[in-house]
Amino acid sequence: MIKRLLAAPLALSLTLGATVLATSLFEASEGPPRVANPDAPQPGPPQQVTKEVMAEPDGRALCLAISPDSKTLAAGCTDRSIKLLDAVTGEKRVVLTGLTRGYVRGVAFTADGTTVVGIGDDNQLRFWNAASGKSLKALPAHGDQAAVGLPHTLANSLALSPDGGLIAVGDGGTTDGTGMIRFDEKTFFEIRVWDAKTGELVWSHLGRRGFMNQLAFSADGQTLASATGREVKLWDARAGDLKQTVKPRAGSVWALAFSPDNRHLAGYGTAVIEERRASWLTLWDLRSGAIVHSIDAGEAGGAAAPGTLAFSPDGKSVASAGVGIAAGRISIGGGPVAFGQKVINDVRLWDVATGAWKWTSPEGDIGHVTSLVFSPDGESLFCCDQSATSRIDARTGQSRQDLMKPNDGRPR
Repeated sequence: MIKRLLAAPLALSLTLGATVLATSLFEASEGPPRVANPDAPQPGPPQQVTKEVMAEPDGRALCLAISPDSKTLAAGCTDRSIKLLDAVTGEKRVVLTGLTRGYVRGVAFTADGTTVVGIGDDNQLRFWNAASGKSLKALPAHGDQAAVGLPHTLANSLALSPDGGLIAVGDGGTTDGTGMIRFDEKTFFEIRVWDAKTGELVWSHLGRRGFMNQLAFSADGQTLASATGREVKLWDARAGDLKQTVKPRAGSVWALAFSPDNRHLAGYGTAVIEERRASWLTLWDLRSGAIVHSIDAGEAGGAAAPGTLAFSPDGKSVASAGVGIAAGRISIGGGPVAFGQKVINDVRLWDVATGAWKWTSPEGDIGHVTSLVFSPDGESLFCCDQSATSRIDARTGQSRQDLMKPNDGRPR
C-alpha cells in the first residue's frame, strides 16, 4: 500500500537507539573474525586519506541518546565532546572529552544509566562515567583496513543490544579512496560486534557493493540490522549469520528502527520516481519480510541522516523528520552567515497500524535533523539540527523547546 500525502513536503528521521550495554568491558580481542566472507572487497594498494574531518568550535550536536530514567540527554557534538544535559531545562551537567579529532558520530547509555558509550572520527570506542565525566577506557572501533589494502574509513554507526550483551560498530568506504558514497563494486562496509562482558570480538563482516549507513539491534537483541544502500540485511546478532534481506520498493535506505514488539522494521531513504526525488518511509513485517506500508514522504531535500527514525515506546507510532527549503538570511548559532536558500525542518508522527500521518511539530530553525530519539516514558521527543538541540511534546507535537545551541552550549 502506497500512501501519498500532499499536505506538505515530508522527510524522515530515525533513531540511533539509546539502548543498553553491560558495564563491565575488558580489552577487546583482535583475533581473526569468526565469520568468513567470500564476497569481501579485493585488496588493493593502500589509499591515503585526502581530507581529514576537522572538529568545529561551535559544538553543534550530531547524535543523541536519552538515559533510562528520561532525565539526561547526551548530545554527541562536532567539537569532539559529548554534552550531558538536563532533559527538561537543557542545563549542561557534564562534558565528556577525549576524542582526538573530528566529530562524535554515535552515543548511547548503558542499562543502568551510569556509563556513556560513544564513537568518533578518531575511530575509538570510548566509555565514560556519566556522573563524573571520567574516561573509563577506549577500544579500536574497527579493524586494520590498511593491512588488507583498503583505505582508511571513519566509524559512523554505533548500536548496543537491549540486553547489554553486545555492542556493534559499522563503517564504510570506497576502494578508490575518493570517499564518494555509491553502491557498486568499489564500495565496501564493515561490521564489528563485541561481547560486552568479556570485550572479545564475537564476529565481523567485510562486504562490498554497499555503504554502511546505520546499524540497529532488535528489541529482543536477537537480530542486528544493517542499512547498506539499496537493501537492509538482518544478521543473527550472536552468530553473525545472514538471516534475511529486505528492500524498499525503490531507492536506498539511510536510517533504521525496530519496533518494541519486534514485529516491524522501519527504514527511511530516498528514491527518484518519474524524475521526482522523494523521501520514503518503509515498514516491513519481520515475520514475512513483506512491506506493510510504503509512504511517499514528500520531496527529498537531501539524503536522510542515520539515526533519524524513532518508534514510540508503546510501538504505536513512528517519528520522522520533514525537510523544507526557504529563502532568506541564513544564521547559525545566532550569527548571520549569508543570504540564499536554507533548509528548515519539522518532525512528523505516523500511525504504525494504518500508516496515516498524526501530527507535525513546529518548524526548527535551520539544517537537516541528524538525530531523533523518544524518551523512555514516551512523553518527549528529542531532535537536533544545525542550529539547536530541541525537545518536542510527543503527545501533541505542538511545542518545541530549544535545550542547547552552538557556541556556548546554552539556548540563545
